[in-house]
Amino acid sequence: LGVGGEESRGGLLLVVPRKGYNTIEWFSLSVLNKEKGLASSDEYDRKRAQVLEKLRDLNLLKKADIEEYGLVHDALHPKSQRRFDFFTSWDPAALGGRDSRRVEPIHHAIRSKRKDKEERFEMALKAGMKYFPERLGFLFCKEE
Repeated sequence: LGVGGEESRGGLLLVVPRKGYNTIEWFSLSVLNKEKGLASSDEYDRKRAQVLEKLRDLNLLKKADIEEYGLVHDALHPKSQRRFDFFTSWDPAALGGRDSRRVEPIHHAIRSKRKDKEERFEMALKAGMKYFPERLGFLFCKEE
């Protein structure tokens, strides 16, 4: 694409100034800065999931990005169900991945102080049980 060089994948890995995240993370995040209206709609989630699918098809979004940038953690929000499903279906192992605080997504949801923490927990548990029933959806994990 000629933007940002090959290592930046067309600029997708460049950090957004004053924000601290790259473009891939931005597409993965639920609702930013208390956005209202379209940003909290199902249509918004659907369109962002479509963009992520297209980036994957173009080989600009890689499976390794999911854990490296904590994209499952970023998408763990009721308003970003499609993005969460996209990442967890592509890389179910990310459900057992730890974020920068060394916490699995399900425990990230449990520790949340937000009023939607039960919905986040349910999202993580359902996905975990779908892909890892033998591990009880990562509900019980040893801290390292």
